[in-house]
Amino acid sequence: MDASQGSGIGEIFKFVMYHPSSRVPGSCPLSVACSSGKVSALAFTMGNFFFDEIIDVIKFDNQVVYDKVSRMIGESEDKDFYLELDVHTELYPMHPGDKYRMVISDTLRMDGAAEGEEKSLADKFEYVMHGLLYKMSEAKDKHTESSNDIKIVVYISFGGLQLMLKGELMKMKKFSVDQRLFLLLRKI
Repeated sequence: MDASQGSGIGEIFKFVMYHPSSRVPGSCPLSVACSSGKVSALAFTMGNFFFDEIIDVIKFDNQVVYDKVSRMIGESEDKDFYLELDVHTELYPMHPGDKYRMVISDTLRMDGAAEGEEKSLADKFEYVMHGLLYKMSEAKDKHTESSNDIKIVVYISFGGLQLMLKGELMKMKKFSVDQRLFLLLRKI
């Protein structure tokens, strides 16, 4: 069946996405129009994501001070971010070569508002931690000598388990010291 026959299966859809700030903060209305002229509206509600990437696990460093905790070393699929994350590997086993979706958000509410009894982002993930961003710094990219390759490094403590996340300034601009943040992981 092709799109010209007007069935639901082969129809061509037009997606128009609006910027979240044009409506209610944290929501992203999506209008869907098909070639038959029928229009429906869907509302995607998202938390205020500071980071949302697919992470490749490169290796583990088992020299962390705590028993049952390993330091995962990884990078985003597009190689824009490098990270080191302490993980309680007895509760959440991870292995080199695995891929995970990693989200950092200031709330667990799906609509981005303060905490409550509504649906939680934590329901969609397997491993969740809450912590404090205690330090930010600049770092030069070791691979190039250009002054344009300055990276921002954020340090978040999750009750003693640490995250070090390094990325480009434009992709790290939402972070600031003393933020309370959630880290969520799910294996892909």
